[in-house]
Amino acid sequence: MSDAFTPQQLYLLLPWDLPIQEQLTEAEKTKLCKALNQLLQALENTSYQQSLDLLDQELATLDMDDIHPVEVPSTKTPLKVWEVEDYDRYFDIVHVQAQAPAICLVRGVLLTYRMFLVLSHQNRDLDSVQVKQQKQGFAGYVYLLARVFHLPLEKA
Repeated sequence: MSDAFTPQQLYLLLPWDLPIQEQLTEAEKTKLCKALNQLLQALENTSYQQSLDLLDQELATLDMDDIHPVEVPSTKTPLKVWEVEDYDRYFDIVHVQAQAPAICLVRGVLLTYRMFLVLSHQNRDLDSVQVKQQKQGFAGYVYLLARVFHLPLEKA
């Protein structure tokens, strides 16, 4: 992994590089199953610190050595490149190409939930119904990734 990356940056694959059919090795399947199951556990856990510890533990196991930043030459949308770059700078996003795109996607959802967890902990006046709905959205995304990559998840 490049020194230009920081652990808290969100790495996004370019939309046209998203894996539609990914052949995972057994080791990758095991690693991703564990990470997604731990995320589901963190979503259900009522302890802020335990949830944070689960997420940090899984983030540390997801190898991101084979990612490389890429420039967005065009957006393939009505947006101009400078508009995308401005958004990316504001939200600390880096567009990447990855040898293991599935790991990059799972790492992204773990990191995004981690940041949501920290923000919702710091802002306790957030609407609890909306926080619950956001958590349900994260869980839905976990199940979507599991289906796309043919991963068996433990039943909660």
